[in-house]
Amino acid sequence: MVIFTVPGCSGFNLNQSNMRKHTLPVLFLFVSASGLYAQNKPKETYLSVKIVSEYNFIKEETYYSLVVDKGNTFAEDLYKLKTYRRKLRAEDSAYQFYTGGKIDTAKLYHNYFVSESAALSFMGAMDWKLLTINNSLSSGVRYYLEIPYSEILSVTNYYFKKEIY
Repeated sequence: MVIFTVPGCSGFNLNQSNMRKHTLPVLFLFVSASGLYAQNKPKETYLSVKIVSEYNFIKEETYYSLVVDKGNTFAEDLYKLKTYRRKLRAEDSAYQFYTGGKIDTAKLYHNYFVSESAALSFMGAMDWKLLTINNSLSSGVRYYLEIPYSEILSVTNYYFKKEIY
């Protein structure tokens, strides 16, 4: 028979048979409590987003657009963003430009942001939380006047999550 003692505590002994008696009920309570937590925890969805810069020749300014991975049913609000048509002088009046703050879900928005920070702020206003940022590198060969040169591109990927209730 093995006896376990706790130093500094007199009269506290647990032998193996007592441990077996207490281990099963404690284990059962732990598993039950973790199951309840898992059932009440909100579900999450994940999304990969790239932010690309483009140039508006009419306004003579750089703007930023969100490139959202397709296939996430919980990202429909982002798929509804209107692509800004750079070459047209008239703007679609049914769509708004995001200027910061809260999102009015009754309005439709252009996929046009004055900065990367504004685009990230828009994602936050849509209840998407930034998880991590990662860079993808790619390389290739391009030609200038029939002379080959190497090109290395770095694209920033933003990964977001959203709680679903």
